[in-house]
Amino acid sequence: MSHGNRSRSTPALLCLVLLAAAAMEPAHFAPYAATLRDIDVALIPYWYFLSSAGRALLAEHGDASLTIACHVPAQERDDVIAALAASHPDVIVPRAALQSWTVPAPEAAIQR
Repeated sequence: MSHGNRSRSTPALLCLVLLAAAAMEPAHFAPYAATLRDIDVALIPYWYFLSSAGRALLAEHGDASLTIACHVPAQERDDVIAALAASHPDVIVPRAALQSWTVPAPEAAIQR
């Protein structure tokens, strides 16, 4: 990409993590502690936010710019939205299939 000073810029990349159905055991997360501190977007099963073990792991490892609760059954969506709105208001619960969000690029773009 050309800029006025003819330098080249490489777009910053987003780091995304999907916890899927990972067991909520601290030992399973320990090897990835450094990596989990640099997450831009985290897809986390909703039950992590509703259990003490999950909340403890998220307090230690969860610091994403955008956090999305996943694996929410459609019939439980309204209850999960209400529960997370009270305890984790910054967590997004998808309301429809194929919903999208805009994520700002990391500030540390690589300049060449």
